[in-house]
Amino acid sequence: MLVLPTTVLVILTILFRLQAKTWIAPAPIFAAYWTVSIVFPLLFAPSDYLVSPSAIWWIDASVLCLGIGSMVSRISKRELPDTHEINEFTNYKLRNINRIVLFFSFLGILGAVYYVQQLGYGLGIFFSIDTLTNVASSVSESRYIKRSNPPALYTLLLCFTYAACYLGGMLRSLRATKIAFIPFIPIILTASVNTTKALIIFPVFLWIAGWLSMRVRLGKLNIPARLFLQLSIVGIFLTGIFVWLSMLRYQMFSLSGLKFIFDRLTVYYVGYLAGFSEWFVSSAYAINNIGMGAFTFAGVFDVLGIKARSAGIFTEGVSVGDSGTNIFTIFRYLIEDLTLPGSLVYLFLIGIIAGKAFESTRRGSFVALPILAMFYLQVLFSNTTTVYGYNTMIASSLIIFIYITLKQTKFPKVILGNKSS
Repeated sequence: MLVLPTTVLVILTILFRLQAKTWIAPAPIFAAYWTVSIVFPLLFAPSDYLVSPSAIWWIDASVLCLGIGSMVSRISKRELPDTHEINEFTNYKLRNINRIVLFFSFLGILGAVYYVQQLGYGLGIFFSIDTLTNVASSVSESRYIKRSNPPALYTLLLCFTYAACYLGGMLRSLRATKIAFIPFIPIILTASVNTTKALIIFPVFLWIAGWLSMRVRLGKLNIPARLFLQLSIVGIFLTGIFVWLSMLRYQMFSLSGLKFIFDRLTVYYVGYLAGFSEWFVSSAYAINNIGMGAFTFAGVFDVLGIKARSAGIFTEGVSVGDSGTNIFTIFRYLIEDLTLPGSLVYLFLIGIIAGKAFESTRRGSFVALPILAMFYLQVLFSNTTTVYGYNTMIASSLIIFIYITLKQTKFPKVILGNKSS
């Protein structure tokens, strides 16, 4: 029963790719991402991670609506500007981007140092496993049991760290420089204390979103073959970091502890589809109170005092095999906020916006560049959560939007031989 809806999604992915002539246009990248996100758990998840065909059919419908919106917005007969001119113009306008990456990363390091000091420790904490383990466990308890929040200044500086990751990815597309990876230094320092997977995943996906959007800007619409090997290596490396952070958080360094950690990671890696399926079958058709954005933009609603945001946004979980999960994919957030038909309309509109941003970015628009990056970011998180339920992610996106749009000059009317600053 699962083969048919999965096959339909594969066909949609191929059709979108043929129409767009590139994998990184909004329609094919969203379809391809969800093809992988469905096939991977169906192949590798434990047999008791049950998935309903209706959940996959719903994902098919969602992918189709976004894809149609993207295709509609991209219908244009205008000739594209010269790629070489766009590249020259972009490199000139962003000639100081490496300094901004270093500056924002420095702010992130200051934030990590400040956070550690607020906990009552010095930098020596990073050189003592015993101390780091005790602090990581204490911070985890404060966050999830006592519901305490980190210092406001640290949170503010974290936004600049995330913005540095965005720009680091863009910088890597522009120039092959190791400075593009500097933003991960403050991330590693902070994650060692906080021990949350999100503090690692957020920056990695921000970096990739920046890298992808800048490739579109530069006309590099192909996907390098070596990318798949690189992503595999990154995946293995991240798994190792997750294991290490979990060992620090739970103070587990034995073989039995490793089994517990790997069981939890299994739910995180492949439990999202079964989690969404369980919720979709039991609750999607019985929503009484429409969120109207309270789930998708939970952090904003919390700040405005409209609805309090809990850690993880959804506090209740569903059973997945012998475990539980509160990871339901982006589709639950949209359905909770807009109902089933409303979420499809929303995805259609997002497809239009993303498709327009893609085309405008190719044609030299700086304004569209961060919008496209924000779309890529949510695509990468779509099998987990809504990134814009977290105020740090919204703030970092706004920082990038302001920085990039300040570089806007109408193109191609600029004469490259007499560039304006």
